[in-house]
Amino acid sequence: MLLLSSDAADATALNMVLLLYRQLSFSENSNSGSSHPPKRLTDADLIKMKSEIRDICGSFRLGTCFSRTQTKSGNKDVERWCAVKEDVILQLSRRVKELSRGASRAAAQTVTTPPSSSIPASSSSPSLSSPSSTSVSSASSSSSTSLSSPTSSSLPTSPISDTSLPNPRTVALGQKWADAHMQAESALSAMLHNRLRDVVFNAVLISSYPGRDLTNGCRPVASLDLSASLAPGNAANPGPPSMSGLEPLSDEIRTLVEKISVLALIHMNAYLPMYEKEGFRPSSSS
Repeated sequence: MLLLSSDAADATALNMVLLLYRQLSFSENSNSGSSHPPKRLTDADLIKMKSEIRDICGSFRLGTCFSRTQTKSGNKDVERWCAVKEDVILQLSRRVKELSRGASRAAAQTVTTPPSSSIPASSSSPSLSSPSSTSVSSASSSSSTSLSSPTSSSLPTSPISDTSLPNPRTVALGQKWADAHMQAESALSAMLHNRLRDVVFNAVLISSYPGRDLTNGCRPVASLDLSASLAPGNAANPGPPSMSGLEPLSDEIRTLVEKISVLALIHMNAYLPMYEKEGFRPSSSS
């Protein structure tokens, strides 16, 4: 049970980080001042970011941020959480900057690309160009090539440029958001935990509840396919409302459902006959 609780806390914390990723992306696009519509994050972007977050965390469990011992100084988990939190926020801010820069570049290319009808007819006519002008232009191009400094092309370029650095304002906003919400007393974390609990609980009921059948005492229940909402071209068939926003966590939810379903089936096989005995549960009339 303790392991299942830790898994649920990790999934809740991961959901909060992805929610922060959405909010930082929206904030960056809103503050850019561009008149073009911002690039919306897709499920593929969120799943890619989820993989990067797991790589940053390594063996550290994100759900540790909800521990009551986080307020104690000198705790190694507190120091590790602070380091992991800063690394995760930097990665989120970097990806947000890349998304914003990619959207601006695509919009600029759309605006600056001239239509084919605007090309003058004289430029496509070969008869208007004289041999002398051709020779002069080739000579000037060759001379400019020979005058260029050989050392300028051989200088190595820095792998990190100013354009790839995250926005300090975005980093500060992410740190402030994580400090306020990713802790035990947060109302937002409690709400997201309850939403995850409801989704997992309903899925466990569907997959493991022993419905009665006249022949063998149980009726088979179809397994819950949480990846259906992630399939391409399935926009006309969205998942249940309770799964809204949790689609990128389908793998984590499926793992929780499978583990809890096995535990529930073991418990029901052992204690169901006792629960069904008449008089086990006192009637409301008495």
